[in-house]
Amino acid sequence: GCRFTQEDVEGPYYRPDAPLRSELVPPNYKGDRIILEGTIYEADCKTPIPHAILDIWSADDKGIYDITSLDYWYRGRVQTDEKGNYHIITALPGRYREANGFRPSHIHIKISAARYHPITTQLYTTGDPYLSPNDSCGVCKSDDPLRIVKLVPTNTENPNVSLTYHGEWNV
Repeated sequence: GCRFTQEDVEGPYYRPDAPLRSELVPPNYKGDRIILEGTIYEADCKTPIPHAILDIWSADDKGIYDITSLDYWYRGRVQTDEKGNYHIITALPGRYREANGFRPSHIHIKISAARYHPITTQLYTTGDPYLSPNDSCGVCKSDDPLRIVKLVPTNTENPNVSLTYHGEWNV
């Protein structure tokens, strides 16, 4: 049987009204990027949900959230297509220190659609040394395999260029 993603902590850095866009990095961004795509499904894990909204936010590559600029960098809202598919490009989020340790690299996502209860969750990446039990957020669920995305580098031929990682996450 299938299982669907559970809720996770929204965190203190959410900002409403992010712009509708799929590319969340500034135009001249030089750091590592993630291309994340997938499909949003109903509870049967088979029926796609068209026109769902993914409200996405994360830190930049240094672990800093844009909480004040009018550009809303590393933030955006994306609408799924008729087949429930989405596609975003964002920074590989940096880890950041909290009082009792580090947060792993993560992306926040709030999913909403007509006739469905909205869900807020966080995505993590495979192999991060700060996943639970080393996550400084004691209530975040960074050990949930449904929220851990495998990132595959797609441009490793030139060591002088920032990497672009591809990940797939279906809900």
